[in-house]
Amino acid sequence: MFGIEAFHSKQPNLYRNRDSRNFIHDGEPRALYWWEYRETFKNLKEVLVVGEEIPPHLPVSYVGNNKLNPFHFDLRKKDRAPLGNFPYPGISAHIAFSENIYVVCGAIFDRERRRQDHLYIIPRADMLTAIGYHAFYLPTPNTPLHIRLVHEAHINNPELHLPPFKSRKELAALFSQYKII
Repeated sequence: MFGIEAFHSKQPNLYRNRDSRNFIHDGEPRALYWWEYRETFKNLKEVLVVGEEIPPHLPVSYVGNNKLNPFHFDLRKKDRAPLGNFPYPGISAHIAFSENIYVVCGAIFDRERRRQDHLYIIPRADMLTAIGYHAFYLPTPNTPLHIRLVHEAHINNPELHLPPFKSRKELAALFSQYKII
């Protein structure tokens, strides 16, 4: 699905030069405007269960700065806020739906890509469990492929301030290994 080796260094700006397959119906989440997002959601909505871990074979995407470090995965106030009945704090990410940073920023943030935005896609969610993280499906009103990366330490104690530094360092290294752009 996501062949990093096939990636070209210059991506077309699909935020400005919109694909004719993009569309949205009244009342739909804004991310569904982007056809790649819509198709991915359509193909997965029957297997995703809110509040449960995503299937281990699904790729996970994260938009972050150029050089990720452990401090990028510190929990902020919004990372600690419950999503629905889900009580565990964690980092926001998405089920990967595109390798084009312009499409990803348009769908997730409803804006064009900024210079500091970089896309990272881990090919399989089960790669996260090896370093103590779990990817829970927690859609938001505008992004139905939203997930939360929760460390095992927070599952055991949601009041814990931060996941272990070693785990955040491993998470930064894992995402950095799969940088798209």
